[in-house]
Amino acid sequence: RELYEGDISIDRFPLSLSLPHDSLGNLSASIRFAGKHYNPTDSAMCASAELTVDTADYSGYRYTGIAIEANLNRGRVIGEITSTDPNLLTGLALSANLSEKKYTATLTGDIHVDLEALHFTTETCKISTGFEVAGEVSPSDEFFKANAQFQNLSALLPSSKLQGNPLTIS
Repeated sequence: RELYEGDISIDRFPLSLSLPHDSLGNLSASIRFAGKHYNPTDSAMCASAELTVDTADYSGYRYTGIAIEANLNRGRVIGEITSTDPNLLTGLALSANLSEKKYTATLTGDIHVDLEALHFTTETCKISTGFEVAGEVSPSDEFFKANAQFQNLSALLPSSKLQGNPLTIS
């Protein structure tokens, strides 16, 4: 029988030992997974996974409160990505369909990020947006299509504040 489950916990693992040139520090996280069958396009496959990042150090900043959840049931994926870190507030929802001939996916939600606080910039740079990204892939036909829509885009920069109109990219 193709059944599996597991729990993995990591407590203050020094990522810099494996990737010394990438500004990585310690990682404390846990993952829980379970399922049956291995082929994600198999109509009998069911699986679930939960990743919780308690802390992750990158470039001198300690990220906290990041979680990813995903469930796959008979080719249908439902998931979410959340962050309660005050400088990376995120709430994203994922939905996808997987079949032998075609994969489709949609990611929607909001993100509010302070790039200065996260040490990506040395000056004020806060960005907020709601968005939807959708895509479709048909490997046998070598076909790919993607579309992105951004709403309520705003940015606080050192010398200005920007407010954007809805933007669509295809």
